[in-house]
Amino acid sequence: MITEADLPNLKAGKWQKVESDGVSKAETSTYCEAGKPLRMAKPAKEQCAKFEIKRTFLGGIVMDMQCGDPGKYEITAHASASGDFNSHMTSDTTMSVNVPGQAPVTTKVHTDATYLGPCDAGEKASDLDN
Repeated sequence: MITEADLPNLKAGKWQKVESDGVSKAETSTYCEAGKPLRMAKPAKEQCAKFEIKRTFLGGIVMDMQCGDPGKYEITAHASASGDFNSHMTSDTTMSVNVPGQAPVTTKVHTDATYLGPCDAGEKASDLDN
């Protein structure tokens, strides 16, 4: 296992991100990145029986989480990120929420991010408060 401090940094500059959930139309956005490490923070108010971050053989990152309040709800998530984190990265996240007496809800999100170049003059990095 690794810690958040061991996560790679995205290259500082302007990135374009395309997110899709396989249901809705893919959303494209651009943002300015300060170059801080990726974040896969454990939810602050959840009780987590499992929260692990691992590095894959090829340098990617995998996160597995199981959190909840016994008898009330359970949240499980699996996320993976790969790429060189300087020019391109992709990630896939699957999250399931189970509440007793209700049908489980599962969401999947695929993200593809590409480095575009330096941020525009005066543009504030969106990850500065992370």
